[in-house]
Amino acid sequence: MAKTVLKVLIIALAALVLTVGGYVAYVMLSYDRLDDNLARMLEEREVNSFFLNQVGQLDETPEDAFIMYCMDFGGLAILKHFTNSDWLTWFTTDSVRKSGLVQKYLSTGEFYLALLKAQGSALRGFKATTDLSFGHRDIRFSATFEIMQGYTGHPFILESVRSFDLPMDWRDKIDNKLVHFVCGPKHWGKYYSKEPVYIFLCENEQDALETADLFYRRTDGKENFRLITDDQVKLGLDKAKFLKYIPNPDNAEEEAPKMGTLQAVKSSLLAGGAA
Repeated sequence: MAKTVLKVLIIALAALVLTVGGYVAYVMLSYDRLDDNLARMLEEREVNSFFLNQVGQLDETPEDAFIMYCMDFGGLAILKHFTNSDWLTWFTTDSVRKSGLVQKYLSTGEFYLALLKAQGSALRGFKATTDLSFGHRDIRFSATFEIMQGYTGHPFILESVRSFDLPMDWRDKIDNKLVHFVCGPKHWGKYYSKEPVYIFLCENEQDALETADLFYRRTDGKENFRLITDDQVKLGLDKAKFLKYIPNPDNAEEEAPKMGTLQAVKSSLLAGGAA
């Protein structure tokens, strides 16, 4: 799945660069010649490539490495030749991203492709890395989107929570930003006519439980959220199980709250069926 996502993204990037350049036919971008085209674009510095590992720098690329591609100076030069738009001003430092952010972007991309396959035309306005504001501050979510059911739109907000976010970074984001937006109708009401549902995308069920428990307790019991793990996304949303947080019923009588549990549920709206 991840390799398919990558190849789709690279074909889109290559199509943009090469179409604007106007010197290659679309047939050159077929899957059959994808590896050859990537090799040529790497040689001409239209794109660059990298991979992530946990053992420091390697002299050679392992055969099973997940190679990722990005635009290089050659691709930028082609685009700048045809426009003077400010958004094309680009420096190497602008392209530097921590590996954690790359993981978040990739997980968001995989969720989008799974959702598009399940929903088709019912999916509206999927926007990755969405910035919303509350008061004089901004908050960034992994994505926002809407699912149409007849003439009724159902808003969703996606947040990819990785293992390295837990617990400190996730707790800080909740306390400093999320709680104000989620619990403030005047804030989310600027963007939505009805309260959105939050989808938390986690690496595994253990992370999902910790993510849900922190969110539930630090937002005073908000329940308009569901969770899903990476492996369930890869199964396809029509087969996936979402997770609902069930708070511990004994917490009202105890000074030290205990973590709740997760219950597997189906989401017919996200899976492409009738709600």
